[in-house]
Amino acid sequence: MATSEYRQYDHLEHILQRINGDYVRLNEDEKRRNNMVLKVILYHMNKDQLFNSLIRKEFYGGSYYDDLKVSKPNEYDLDLLLHLPPYTCPVISASEMPGYVKIELENIRNFERKKDESDRYPNLALKLLDGDNYLSTTKILAWMESVLTKALNDFNILSKKYHYVKKLGTTEGVYYFTVRKQGPAFTLKINGLYDQEVIKIDVDLVPCFVFTVDKLPEDPYRNNQYYMLKNEFFIVPKKPKNAEKDHPKYWRLSFQEQESAIIRDKARLKPALRLIKKLRDSSGHDSIASYYIKTVFLMELINEDPCFWNRSLSYVFMTMLKKYQKYLEDGDIPYFWNRENNLLCYLHFDTSVNISNSLKSIIKKLGTSRDPQQISGLFERVIPDSKPDYWSQVEDLPPERSSSCVIS
Repeated sequence: MATSEYRQYDHLEHILQRINGDYVRLNEDEKRRNNMVLKVILYHMNKDQLFNSLIRKEFYGGSYYDDLKVSKPNEYDLDLLLHLPPYTCPVISASEMPGYVKIELENIRNFERKKDESDRYPNLALKLLDGDNYLSTTKILAWMESVLTKALNDFNILSKKYHYVKKLGTTEGVYYFTVRKQGPAFTLKINGLYDQEVIKIDVDLVPCFVFTVDKLPEDPYRNNQYYMLKNEFFIVPKKPKNAEKDHPKYWRLSFQEQESAIIRDKARLKPALRLIKKLRDSSGHDSIASYYIKTVFLMELINEDPCFWNRSLSYVFMTMLKKYQKYLEDGDIPYFWNRENNLLCYLHFDTSVNISNSLKSIIKKLGTSRDPQQISGLFERVIPDSKPDYWSQVEDLPPERSSSCVIS
């Protein structure tokens, strides 16, 4: 390729570098502050014997984990990694729905007869399995809700009216918190004070089971050799979208650690990905999940020469933006771990095409404009958040806690 081809977007370089510098990082002080609250709550959750036996560790997942967070600095994911007792002999099989698996505990009856094991994991089958000895997403979420509810009952309440808002005293002041269920996650909403500023944090607690990669179904998942980059993978109780009926047996696969390893140390990859996410946000393309964009990059990592990612940020970004636009135009972003699963299959094709056309217009402007303000404006349009602030509606908080000032 001629040098001029690589340099055709040089007019964007300085602007993109500046925009890319403004992304969200969760630094060690923030982790420590958030963990202070989480550890106390997890301590009380561990009073449930089954939870205490299953829990192995917490895992910061999502965009924070990969340094890809570009918005909502006060929201992040925390996966609760659970580990099934080996003696139950869990067997994972591919389901009829691509991207989802079923988990049968083949030896559960013998496990229950083994008193030392069954006493350590009381009522495991009753609380987690369906009648066919498969892990049930419905039962897992109901059980996790009960564990959280019992844990929260150990804390003092804000007031009789807001009995579901709890108080937690720490060496750094009093924190208020509550829990809301949303999909497979339980959102922990935290309100605190730090240097006289109000801290409002939302932490999505997601129960996951962790397995070693030798448990992964042969076909089609082992066809993708990248699964061997890490020794473990997760399953998440997230049900298929728009399914005609409930599928409590179906669990979504999660290869967060493998994907992180794949995109690590690829020079301009993460900056370009963050910029496309910023465009998504500023353009109001809310129906495009961050994972869809990440998947485009995973797919293109296979196709592109490794040297591609060392080119200028402007060249890598514009090349990937065009490829992202083409995926949307085709209405098909294949799941990296199972190409039969089109991540856009739940999105109306007209919506996909409309977003694709919007991106065509943006690509044209970025390629031709020499106006820094016009270029920056494409990334910086503010889309109003229609959701009201939860804490502004809690009337019995101390006056300073309802402040509109928020830090991450």
